[in-house]
Amino acid sequence: MERIVTYRAVAWSFFRVGAGAFGGGWASLPVFAAELAGRRGWFEEGELAEMFALAQSVPGVILVNFAVLAGGRLKGKPGAVLAGTMAAMPAFLLILGVAAAYGCVPAGNAWVRRVLLGLQTGVVALIASAGVNLARRNVPRGWKRAAAWGAAVAAVAVAMLWTEVPLWAWLVGGALGGAAWEGIGKKGGGA
Repeated sequence: MERIVTYRAVAWSFFRVGAGAFGGGWASLPVFAAELAGRRGWFEEGELAEMFALAQSVPGVILVNFAVLAGGRLKGKPGAVLAGTMAAMPAFLLILGVAAAYGCVPAGNAWVRRVLLGLQTGVVALIASAGVNLARRNVPRGWKRAAAWGAAVAAVAVAMLWTEVPLWAWLVGGALGGAAWEGIGKKGGGA
């Protein structure tokens, strides 16, 4: 792992991540992994997954939360402020440009609709990629266990769509379920 971390490298890396993380949330995870684990070697992919989970547990934009957490681990409080600012900067500049050009584009422009449709498609692909990569690293080996895990995920997704259970209850249930899964795995010799 590369431990030479300069403020300049932190600023540039998080600016790159912010510029490539269209869609926010899960769509940004592969971008973070490519830059911070693959290109820079500052973190292992398991560390990134843990920090990403922590970043989702606090209010705010996940991309910025994650950048603040990672920057803090790299360079302390100044690194946290720098990473969060630089990760948000591309979106800020893009919105500033869109706002400036807004009056020049007629409402319902076909080109604008096509660009937005293309971005939506790309975001779906990034989220699917992040899900596959996380599953590849975290789903238990063996087709029966993987099928059971996949069925549980699908059942929860369907239940979330078709019930009126509040989001906090799903989060608490997921945390308890994950803790139970880990406890069973450790007692049974590993999952």
